[in-house]
This record gives sequence, structure tokens and C-alpha cells, in this order.
Amino acid sequence: MAWLQLSVKTGQANAEALAAFLEELGAVTVSLSDAGDEPVLEPKPGEMPLWANVTAHALFNEGTEQASLRDVVAATYPDCADTIVFAELEDREWLNEWKRDTSPKQYGQRLWVCPWEEQPEDDNSVAVYLEPGLAFGTGDHPTTAMCLRWLDANPPAGGKVLDYGCGSGLLAIAAVKLGANRADCVDIDPQALIATNQNALQNGIADKICSFEPAKLADTGFEIVLANILSGILVDLSSTLTGLMSPGGQLVLTGILAEQAQTVIDAYAGSVKLSVAAEEDGWVMLAGRNR
Repeated sequence: MAWLQLSVKTGQANAEALAAFLEELGAVTVSLSDAGDEPVLEPKPGEMPLWANVTAHALFNEGTEQASLRDVVAATYPDCADTIVFAELEDREWLNEWKRDTSPKQYGQRLWVCPWEEQPEDDNSVAVYLEPGLAFGTGDHPTTAMCLRWLDANPPAGGKVLDYGCGSGLLAIAAVKLGANRADCVDIDPQALIATNQNALQNGIADKICSFEPAKLADTGFEIVLANILSGILVDLSSTLTGLMSPGGQLVLTGILAEQAQTVIDAYAGSVKLSVAAEEDGWVMLAGRNR
């Protein structure tokens, strides 16, 4: 079975309404993506993480009449009429397609991130296995890659790690596999917590991973605190994150553009002396110890 894909661009204000409208027209599924080049790593509490300019991709059953579909979308959203594009997609097993396109990737000396049924090239490696899913993260983004390489170079020797803004739980799982006794994971998105728990289970370390909404995190004294979220939120969370650290504990922050680094450094200066530990593609990672 083939599919008809309709793609149309709109602004943030209309994105959710447009997606709902396309579903009413019979779309089997609708997904939203960035129509520009605007990074959105983590929303503030209660915010919908959408970009300023959005592309909606809607899949319709094979045989759906393009002309009438175009007319009704254009009539309802005339400002978007010139951006409507159709494409015919052959049916594929998307999970297997992802596996073919994703190979094991190495971060540092020992750490690898692999799709299921794939093995790292080094028999002495430490491997994290992930499947695509809710809040999925593979380590491809520079901010995540820098954190993974930092963990490989600074393997947790026992103790406990906090992954604040955990997404797929990738950083927490890597920390445990590299030697942490346990890792707590925090995210405002319930789907991220589901993904984290599932990935921990599939990696065989569910007993060492706990996930929470921010308000339900009760523990403190973390030897390593990791946070890969936007710089503005990191500034807002400065007292929260430093209050969760053990004396002499390490703080690793990313999701920060190079020009934003000093603002974040200044926000934490009273408790942690941060410095740029890595930089990649315009993003920086800051690291430092609790005073």
C-alpha cells in the first residue's frame, strides 16, 4: 500500500489547529517539524514545544483525490495555499528502515550508542541500545554527543547521577553503564518518562533508573548533575540544580549556544565555577564542580 503525503507550512499560532483540521479531512497521521532552522530542545513547563515556522506532514490513504484536498486546505488556510506540496510514498516498515539508516556510533573511547540487533565494533566497549520511540534521542545532536563524550572521559565511579530533562534517558543509561550506582531522571513530559523507563528496562538496568516529574524529585546529593536543555531554562534553574549537587559534585550543562555561554556561567557563579568543556557546531558544553 502506498500513501499520499500532504505537506504545508504555517506559523506556530496555527500549527495545532491545522493538524487537527487535516485529521478531520481523513489524515491517518499528522506530524509537525521545523520549517526553518530553529532549535527547540526543551520547553518551559506548560509550553508547547513548537517552532515559529512549522511544516505539517499529513499521510492520507492511497487514492485520495489531490485537487479537492488542496482546494479545501487552501480555502480554509489561504495564507498557506502556496506552500502545499504532495508526494506519493511507498509503504515501508519504518522501524527496519531506521535500523538500516542508523549504525552504531562511538562517543569517546568506550561508549557506543546502537540500535537493537546491532553490535559495536569494539568487543571491550560499553553499549547503550535504543529503539525509536517517544522522546527518542540517539546522540546525534551535538549537545547530546558532547555529554556522552564527557561521560566516557569521566566515568561515574559509583554514586548517583541526575539527568535533568532526560528525554529518552540516554545520558542516564550511559552513566549507569559506565559505573554509576543509580541515576534519577527528571522531565516535564510524561512521554519522556515512559520512554526513559522502557529504554532502561530494555538495557537491563531498570533497577538502577528512577524517573520523576520535577516536583516529585525528593533526593539530593548527586555526584553528577547533567542538564541538556535550553540556556534560558538553565539560568532559571540555577538554584535548583546547584541545590541538588553533593559537595564537590560535578555539573554538566549543554543546550547552550556559544554566544549564550557567559550568561549561563554568570548565573551559576555563586555556587559552581563553570567553564567551556567542549564546543561543536556553535553549541557549547559547560562543566564545573560545586564549591
